[in-house]
Amino acid sequence: ISADEFQAIVDEAHSSNEMILSPIQIVGGMKWQLQVGQESGNLAVRLTALDMPADIQNIGVVVEFDTKNLTLISGELPRTETTLMPGCPSQPKLFSWPYNGLSFFIGVSIKILSYTPLDVTDRAYHISEVKELIENTSGREFPGIRLSSSAVCQELIGETVELWKEPAFDSSKTIHNLLRYHLLGADAAKSAINQCVHPRYKKLKRVVHSIITKHVNRLEEESIQQITKLVDMERPPFFALNDFFLLDSRSKFQDVVDMLDLNRVCDDEVKEVIVSTLSFLRIKQKVFVENVIHLLLHHCLGNFEVECERVLLDGLGLVGEKRKTDND
Repeated sequence: ISADEFQAIVDEAHSSNEMILSPIQIVGGMKWQLQVGQESGNLAVRLTALDMPADIQNIGVVVEFDTKNLTLISGELPRTETTLMPGCPSQPKLFSWPYNGLSFFIGVSIKILSYTPLDVTDRAYHISEVKELIENTSGREFPGIRLSSSAVCQELIGETVELWKEPAFDSSKTIHNLLRYHLLGADAAKSAINQCVHPRYKKLKRVVHSIITKHVNRLEEESIQQITKLVDMERPPFFALNDFFLLDSRSKFQDVVDMLDLNRVCDDEVKEVIVSTLSFLRIKQKVFVENVIHLLLHHCLGNFEVECERVLLDGLGLVGEKRKTDND
């Protein structure tokens, strides 16, 4: 980037907000671009994700800047972590200006840490779909009295709860991958295996790596099985022991439905289905989220802490030997 080109932008930025744009980079279905502009008289560099795969909402990245002929302002670090969303520039990395040379260079290295999939935990139903479900599940013991509301609620709740499974699986995968990285990360100087096993003991390091990997894999498989059971538990038939919370939810959703249904599109039965379904889902979601969090903490951290020593001793063939205490 020529200094003159940037200076022209600085002079006109208060009115035009022009920026110097890098060529678009395409990696793994994602399009990236650097934006160079000015902020408070400094040179400001932002990273923008122009496009992402259809199933990704945002990504967490580490960005490292490699520059020539530029100096970061006081307090800025060359390495930063940020979350990127399509079309939303990152926070600026600020460099001192003015610059007396003819040109300067800005390069970046980007490492993806995590990503957030699009929220698929909700399913929107049109009023016509609810009415159709009621019609298809209607049963009558007496003329004009429908017995379908409960069955329709159960169907709507069952379909919605099923959508919670994949996000819970992703949470399990993320937390177990973090555990693997902190324990076994080859490029992490502070990983447990790099701190506890000297580099010259390569065979021992491979054995320990294999034992821990198998142990964490088993814990992850068990957590997936338990999550599946939790999803099954939240399927119909349903009930709630917290009557106060249920009644409070019904009252709130009833007010919302009455407020939105200004044209009286919903008859009393459709309203009952909507209010009941949302009320039970509110309870189920709260219970499910808490149970998944407790499960992952127990399996990923609790069980690992309890079982790790035994698994290592078994894997290394040291079971039965007298262990030394810290004072020995």
